[in-house]
Amino acid sequence: MSLMEAYFGGVHALFSIWIFCLMQVIPFFLAFAVGAVMIENSDKSPAVKAGRSLVNLAAPIIGFMLVFTGMGMTATGISKVIFEYLSLANKFGGVIIGFVALYFIGVVTIKKSLTAFGPIKHLTGFLFGAAIGFAYRPCVSPTLTKIYNITQSGQTVGHGGVLLVFYTLGIFTVICAVAATLTWIASSLTTMFVKSAVTKTCGALLLAVSALILTNNMTIYKSYLVGRFVPQEYMMDDHGDHM
Repeated sequence: MSLMEAYFGGVHALFSIWIFCLMQVIPFFLAFAVGAVMIENSDKSPAVKAGRSLVNLAAPIIGFMLVFTGMGMTATGISKVIFEYLSLANKFGGVIIGFVALYFIGVVTIKKSLTAFGPIKHLTGFLFGAAIGFAYRPCVSPTLTKIYNITQSGQTVGHGGVLLVFYTLGIFTVICAVAATLTWIASSLTTMFVKSAVTKTCGALLLAVSALILTNNMTIYKSYLVGRFVPQEYMMDDHGDHM
């Protein structure tokens, strides 16, 4: 499989039946992107804010990509370590997402004047993406099936890891486009009350996924999505316990 095949396989996943499995990821990254920009409450134009939403997504995407790729490279020790401590990682991730949620809602505050505010924001974004990566239980689409077969061999696991990176980039190309659009729309709102409501709604959505993760009910959410929207003939096991 070529890198471009993996990339367009990720893009295609957003326009196929597999989007319902990716709903474990999509709403929460969009909520993070929109909420992170709206909470800045700056006087920048909607277009500038839309561009900034893409910048804010960089750290979470990297965090998610590293975890998703590491878990998928089953022929390596990295994958084994991740799965060994997955329960602990999920609990830590749930707390991180909850912190972000409370920040959006306004319960937690951080002074933007702090010198370390920028690094804290990017680190939190990175950890947020990693947390979603730990909680994500992918359905194995035809493209992922081919990639996982490659990652199961010690001789080809490196190439498989690169394919997973490009697959993830394909997914997030679409997510970033949607995030920029939603941020532009939200930033075009003129009423402060409505803007605040949008930010708090993003926080509430993240608080919900935090609760799902911390109570070990994320699999119930996935099972509902897959059972309700994905026909049985599409169902198949992956390389671990992801189904």
